[in-house]
This record gives sequence, structure tokens and C-alpha cells, in this order.
Amino acid sequence: MSKKAYTVKEISRLSGVSVRTLHYYDEMGLLKPAYLGESGYRFYFEEQLLLLQQILFFKELELDLKQIKKLMNQNQFDQAAALKSHKKTIKLNIQRMKKLINTIDKTVKHIKGEEKMSEFEIYAGFSREKQKEYESYIKEQYGPKSKALFDECKKNTSSWSSGDWKKYKSESETVNAELAKLLREKFAPSSEEVQKKIHAHYHLIKQMYLPSKEVYIGLGDLYKNHSDFNTYFSKFHPDLADFLSKAMKVYANRNL
Repeated sequence: MSKKAYTVKEISRLSGVSVRTLHYYDEMGLLKPAYLGESGYRFYFEEQLLLLQQILFFKELELDLKQIKKLMNQNQFDQAAALKSHKKTIKLNIQRMKKLINTIDKTVKHIKGEEKMSEFEIYAGFSREKQKEYESYIKEQYGPKSKALFDECKKNTSSWSSGDWKKYKSESETVNAELAKLLREKFAPSSEEVQKKIHAHYHLIKQMYLPSKEVYIGLGDLYKNHSDFNTYFSKFHPDLADFLSKAMKVYANRNL
């Protein structure tokens, strides 16, 4: 490694980390300078520059300073292995950001009335926390069986093209719009007219996974009880989520 020495001001300029923060990193033992010069001035070598890079990577991954210090002070800390791990995580984040950009574009069209979004597309690309929230709800309902549902859905949709997804979205929106129309016309969830539309809804879900009686009822509960889905269905009718949930329960009890 080069033994060129950098002052704390030079490190600050190169990294964008303030001098005050670099002083703090030194005080807490997170990033010590290579040596102290006259009058106590801090000097850094390339080794410290790379360690600061690691700190910044860990901060991007939302680790706090105590966690970072603990990781970097391990005897077996491997910078190259850490960088490979950062690269993998960043690639996953890039993919997620691309999905978010696509979701933004679709949402703009949705707001303008140019193109409606399905409930699945509205949250495409959002945080892992949001997806875990939905998965946790399902796991609470069905326990270990939920993994099989996720695996089946992934398998059945893995080969879908953008055209397949557009077709699915269009059919879902049609069913939602028709159910909203029946709701406005005061048809009961158990009525023959409504149950025909629920039959179409059930077969749409079957394209992704085969829902059992309890799973289909649970999906209706998710529509009714989760604010995100309530918001989506309210675009068709303010009470559609509750209406859909009741109608799905009738269908499940009669047919599944």
C-alpha cells in the first residue's frame, strides 16, 4: 500500500465525512489515524481510507456505529469478504430501486387515469419490511403451510412475461369493477350475481396458487383488515374490501 499520508481535512474532502465526525470516529475507537504529527494533527494512510470506506458501506446498510465497531474490531474481519457481501446487497437494492422506479411510473399513469394498477403492483418494489409484513400476516394465519403457498406462487409465475402480468392485471381490475358495480346496486354477497364474479376471482388466484378453503377466507380477511388493501379497493368502492371478504367467505364455504 502507498504510504502517502493524508491530513484529516484531506480525508474529509475525499470522503465527504466532516472533520468533526472523523474526530469522533477516532475518539470512539472506530477509525484511528495512522499516527499523530506535531501538535497532535491526525494523519491517515491508504489503509485508513479503506477502513473508512467500510464504515460508509456499513452505514449505507443502516448499521449503527456500535454495530460497525463490533464487526470491524473482530480478529477475523476480512475486508475483501465484506466488500463482496456489500456488492451482493447493493445489487439487490439496485433491483429493488428499479422496481420502485417502475412502480412510480405506473402510479403516475394510475393517478392520471391512464392505466389502473392491481393490488399487487401498487406495492411492487417496496421495502422488505412491507413485504415481510404481508408474509407475517399470512404466516400467522396458516403457519408452516404458508411457505408452500409462497413457493407455489413463485413457481407458477416465474415464467410470466410482461404481457402475462398485464393480462392478469386487466382481468383483476375487471372483476373488481364488476363487483363494485354490484355493490352499488345493493346485491348481497351471497347473491348468484356476486358469486359468479367471485368464481372468476377465485380462478384468477388459482393462476398463482391453489387456495384451500381457509386460505381463500384468509385472503379475504387480509383485504378487509389491512389498510393497504383497503386503500386499493376503495378506488373502486369505499366498501369493496369488506364486501369482497364476505363474498369470498360465502364462496369458500359453498365450494371449497
